This record gives sequence, structure tokens and C-alpha cells, in this order.
Amino acid sequence: MRISVEEENCKGCLACELACSFHHTKEFSLEDASMRIFFDSEGGLNIAILPTCDLCLDERLPLCIEFCPARAIKLSKTNPYFGDKEKAV
Repeated sequence: MRISVEEENCKGCLACELACSFHHTKEFSLEDASMRIFFDSEGGLNIAILPTCDLCLDERLPLCIEFCPARAIKLSKTNPYFGDKEKAV
């Protein structure tokens, strides 16, 4: 499974990044997240899933999905974002 983000639904609130960082470090720090949400110079939304994403294997559901208020993040079998359980294990 992989992380899939419906960009048209993402509001850029960064709740997913904060939840992700908490998974990794037990602290809220955008620098420690495996997900990056940012806007380019023209206001377009950009989303990156870093190789450190382990899909929160010790959680029932990845925390980015659980805490996304817009429900823009899902698990998918195929999508353009990184986050493969086989690679993460």
C-alpha cells in the first residue's frame, strides 16, 4: 500500500506533517516529518513523501491519514507518491 493525496481536497494545514513528525520523534516538528506540503511561487500545492515514510507500521492507520481534517490522504495500491510497505519493512 502507498500514501495517496487528493491534492484538490488538501487545504495545506500541515496537520499531516505534525502527526507524521510525532510518529517519528514523539514531538511536533515539521522538520522531522516524512511528508512535505508546500506552495510554490505561483500558489500551487506541492506534496512530497520522503523515503523515511514507514506508513506508521506500528499504528492501526498512518497518522497523516488519521489526522487529516480534509480527508485528503488515503491508502492506495497505486499512486504518484512514495510510501511502499514492502520497502519500508
